Amino acid sequence: MSRAVLLVCFAVSLALAPLVDASVASPRGACNVAGDTIEVDVALIGGGVAGPFAAVKLADVYKKTVVLIDSKDHLGGHVDTAAVPNPAAPGNFFPVDYGVQGYLNLPVTREFFQTFGINLVSTGSALNLVQVFVDFKTGKLVNLPAPSDSAATGAPLQKYAELCQKYFCFIFPNYNLPSPLGPDEKDLGTNFGQFVTKYNLEPIVPIVAGFLQVLSPTDPEPFLVPESHNNSEIYGKIQAHLAGPQLLLSSSVTKVTRSSGGAGAGGVNELWVQTPSGGGGCKHIAAKKILVTMAQTSENMAVFDLDSTEKSVIKSV
Repeated sequence: MSRAVLLVCFAVSLALAPLVDASVASPRGACNVAGDTIEVDVALIGGGVAGPFAAVKLADVYKKTVVLIDSKDHLGGHVDTAAVPNPAAPGNFFPVDYGVQGYLNLPVTREFFQTFGINLVSTGSALNLVQVFVDFKTGKLVNLPAPSDSAATGAPLQKYAELCQKYFCFIFPNYNLPSPLGPDEKDLGTNFGQFVTKYNLEPIVPIVAGFLQVLSPTDPEPFLVPESHNNSEIYGKIQAHLAGPQLLLSSSVTKVTRSSGGAGAGGVNELWVQTPSGGGGCKHIAAKKILVTMAQTSENMAVFDLDSTEKSVIKSV
């Protein structure tokens, strides 16, 4: 495994994950009297990348009943594609991805796309991206030129590579964090800003962002896209596959009831969801398990009755 891959993994996991905004939560009490009840094995909150993948696997492979809830009117999270009119062929459109630009070339990626009959092609050695820096709080562009002094970046890059090597097994290709975090794993519970400050990595932050474009100089095909060049294609097919009462889009969870043992009354967890699906109104969901795949921020998780330990963990993300 090359050092470049390690750097990317850590950059994506610690720098980008906390920025995801896939909220499907609303203020508690907005919807707490349901007209009907949906009983399922697993309720999934969040329709980005992880939620649809898990819902399909749970339903098709493990034969579990599921309901997937998301605030957007379509699945995919940050995978967004516009249908742009083709001036050379009136009435025809071509896709333009303005969200996620490609998928990592991993066995699990290829296998999942093949499940829905989607052929993947390589984007080449790197994604053709234009890099800009934006303040996520204000939405304004930030002037953050890449440092040119190799003496200032050498030591931080070396330190970053060492840390990526240390934590690689916990964060790639997905999160597999120990619980509780041990004394040597506390970095995994901090946000990226704290991590950068702790290890004096400020000079290389612009460089780390650049690693997203080139995963490895030895891997000629690090990214894949559908043959249609429509990154949203798979989510359209998943949406059709899950269509019906097991998919609640444009919906928000307003309340979740759990007991200390992880189950509410009658041995199930209870969720109340404001949704236009199935005639609209408030739906009551009784689920044996809840899988939260949205960004677990304090705001998003406010509908849960979090204990002090849970609040502390979520606040640190």
